[in-house]
Amino acid sequence: MLSKIKRYLKMQCSIVVPVYNEASVLPIFLKRLTELCQNWENQGIITQVILVDDGSIDESVEIMQKSAPPSSEIVVLERNYG
Repeated sequence: MLSKIKRYLKMQCSIVVPVYNEASVLPIFLKRLTELCQNWENQGIITQVILVDDGSIDESVEIMQKSAPPSSEIVVLERNYG
């Protein structure tokens, strides 16, 4: 009975990352975040990553689109909302 319950109850983790003009640190951050998500998924933990760009004027959005973990959601706000 317990094994059936464990099979249906999987741990989940949502990570929300605010981004504003972080182009200089995003590549290494996203690499480490991808490694973390892969590690957790290998342990059966479902991960969700939401990257929210708050009106960056640098290349942050392009870097996120290129290097974000698989199945990440990228939200781009056209202007900075503080």
